[in-house]
Amino acid sequence: MKQKGKPGSCTQDLVSLRRDFHRFPEPGFGEFRTAGIVADFLCRHGFRVKIADEAMNMAAVHHRDESKVAESAERAVAGGMDKGLIERMLGGGTAVVADIGPLSGPVVAFRFDMDALPIQESNDQSHLPAAQGFASTNPGLMHACGHDGHVAIGLGLAAALAGLGDSLKMTVRLIFQPAEEGTMGAAEAIVDRGSMNNVRYMMCCHLGLGLPTGAIACRSVFLATSKYAVDFFGAESHASNEPQSGKNALLAAASASLALHGIGAHSDGWLSLNVGVLRAGESQVIVPGRATIELGYWADKNEIHDYVTDRVRQIIKGSAETWGVVAEQRLIGRAPIAPQSGTLANVIKDCAVGMPGLTEARDWVESRVAEDGNVFLAEVANMGGHGAFIIIGSDIKGGHHTPSFDIDERSLALGVSLLSKVCLQLLDD
Repeated sequence: MKQKGKPGSCTQDLVSLRRDFHRFPEPGFGEFRTAGIVADFLCRHGFRVKIADEAMNMAAVHHRDESKVAESAERAVAGGMDKGLIERMLGGGTAVVADIGPLSGPVVAFRFDMDALPIQESNDQSHLPAAQGFASTNPGLMHACGHDGHVAIGLGLAAALAGLGDSLKMTVRLIFQPAEEGTMGAAEAIVDRGSMNNVRYMMCCHLGLGLPTGAIACRSVFLATSKYAVDFFGAESHASNEPQSGKNALLAAASASLALHGIGAHSDGWLSLNVGVLRAGESQVIVPGRATIELGYWADKNEIHDYVTDRVRQIIKGSAETWGVVAEQRLIGRAPIAPQSGTLANVIKDCAVGMPGLTEARDWVESRVAEDGNVFLAEVANMGGHGAFIIIGSDIKGGHHTPSFDIDERSLALGVSLLSKVCLQLLDD
């Protein structure tokens, strides 16, 4: 990276970084290669770096797919990553938290997410990554939401701040977060290690989400969400010889699934629920003794989210009792709605106005998705600080979470320039 200490970026370097991360996508909590590269980059640019259990408390995580994590670790070792570092992150997590500037006092913090999605990337030659040779090399995994670009922007910001450590009036903290997709508790685990201590200003960012290249939004309103896995335990029996001895967990799960989709609307706000997984049964001749469903729900107010939570519990309990089975409900994901600072939004907008390449600076946008960056924003608000979730516009090909997703790489340089300028403005203030 060039232009150390200046609000700017080397576009070619940013594109190269983004394309490298795009070629090697990794699942939530399995970002071993990505985190290793990030930690090394930050160390070389003068940051004080924490990784693994220094950066996050895995006991606070809601859910981690151990088989996917183990597979990702093996892949990282085979790719030449340090085996000792991988083992450390296997036990302590893949977060990277890095500081530059004073050892104490107020902090300006930024969060960047690193994980990919379980999607097989398109190999159509109309898809730029496929046509130019930087499509995913990891089967069934793809950066289909722009997190590869977020990591590149974070490293671009780090390069812009490098060399300023002794002159900075406040600490700058960069948080590289695993497992944003599914809101599986990585944000809570990082907060639990004290990452928000003394944070006065906290910013997250996201590419795209409906904004075109050249536009930015100073704040984005995300939804509250919870995700659950529910296990139903019944009893197997022969389906025709002794059906009365069985307790059909599949039917209990199916009954619950249908009833959950019948949860009524609420006059005070908006909600949505989806049962996306139902696993049960081995044979048509056996009454299935075990079934699992996975569901998620979203709401535009925390109070509406709580209303759905109560109804979900009632329905699962009632379905289990009706079919004579036992149900165990496990939280696997969660994120709140968080307040965002108008004061910080004004700083962001003032910095954006007049920037080369900027076409529009909106005060805020509404996103019909959830984001566990809100965990950080809620925490800083609770401490009396200021938070904002910035959207960096990018013309998206294919749509978020699709096999043909791609960003407009011109948005990377604009993102680094904006965050650098905002950071230096806050430090001067």
